[in-house]
Amino acid sequence: MDGAAARQAAGSRLTDDVVAFAGDPAAMIDHLEALAGLGFEHIQLVFPRFPETSDIELFLERVRPEFA
Repeated sequence: MDGAAARQAAGSRLTDDVVAFAGDPAAMIDHLEALAGLGFEHIQLVFPRFPETSDIELFLERVRPEFA
């Protein structure tokens, strides 16, 4: 999934009061690294198309290994 498709899937979650992120795997890695740099040790992930699992699989294949 590319960044535009991720933002479309996130929909209104990107304009809600709670800060959300949507983008391609490289942008997600940068975002998570920035949060870690601020001292965050835990984050909560939401995959808006659940129970469809392609987003979760993409995260596990391309993003998670960067933080192992």
